[in-house]
Amino acid sequence: MVDWKSQPTVMARIRKIAQHEIGHWLMFERQGFRAGDITVVITDPVRGHRAEAPVTLLESHTTLDAVESYLRRRILVLFAGSLAESIGANGLLDLSYAIQELHSGGATDDFKGVRELLRVLRGIRCALPTSEEEHEQQLRTLQDELWDSAATLVLEDSELIRGLAMNIAGRFSTLNAKFGITSPELKSLPAVSQWLSQLAR
Repeated sequence: MVDWKSQPTVMARIRKIAQHEIGHWLMFERQGFRAGDITVVITDPVRGHRAEAPVTLLESHTTLDAVESYLRRRILVLFAGSLAESIGANGLLDLSYAIQELHSGGATDDFKGVRELLRVLRGIRCALPTSEEEHEQQLRTLQDELWDSAATLVLEDSELIRGLAMNIAGRFSTLNAKFGITSPELKSLPAVSQWLSQLAR
């Protein structure tokens, strides 16, 4: 039986996956959503895995302002995964890595969601475009604004993200076995409890 935990490259990848999911989770909480449990299954030591950090959305969207707020916050959450995954040992973001993950890596589903939500947000925020070029520029402007905001917030949380990812990765045992951490357990950790109390101020 292979001892995957003794293989540095496998564990480094698992930590990256854990950083991705905890990035989503923290941004969910930061944006006022109710984040669920984080679960991960490694199906292949090189690329295959399943992971999720679900969210419960209990909001009323009866005005355009409320819809716009929701769209912006959801996009921040979707961007947060690849940005958190890009955090290196120095605690800094590798933006090239994060962008690559969105376009052709493990975060392509996140980016599909971003593009869909951006189109709705553009329809609320911008005048009717006169050309396809103007339409794409409006989307890029909104995307860049929200990407920069998400990057700033993830960088603020980088130390916490790396620490929690180490905690989650340490729970890995073998391929095809589910591991992770529950939302109540996360919130009970001193570092997360302190972080949440600071958000509430």
